[in-house]
Amino acid sequence: MAVPDVDAEAAGAPVNDTIPKEGATGWADTWMLAANAPDPNCAYKWMAYMSTPKIQAEDAISYGETPANTLACPIMNTLEKGGCAAYHANAPQSYFTTIKFWKTRSPRVTTERTTALALLNGNRPGRRSRGNTKCPSVK
Repeated sequence: MAVPDVDAEAAGAPVNDTIPKEGATGWADTWMLAANAPDPNCAYKWMAYMSTPKIQAEDAISYGETPANTLACPIMNTLEKGGCAAYHANAPQSYFTTIKFWKTRSPRVTTERTTALALLNGNRPGRRSRGNTKCPSVK
């Protein structure tokens, strides 16, 4: 049986979030550029685009996460009333120090995972593509 999607807060339930005195765990979703990326100029252009306030605001509201670009805050509020505060985009640094962020796995585990993903995608580890020659250089 499917469970109906209910917005408890909209239904009038007293809903809020908090971080207990012991702290909380969290993670940061990141975009990374590989050291030997076949198209670094395109990757930098894409990262610059993804970092703009508008796209950061849309991404934050869509995924329900705090944007990296604090200039996204006013745009978030136009997309969703109270969105900036709801996703802690305007929280003070003291808020973030209460969160224990997850640590990256060891390089050995990361390499094994990358190799496995490459094989699953039909690529041989260490093989570089010719790249996209249509992307202009980043100024």
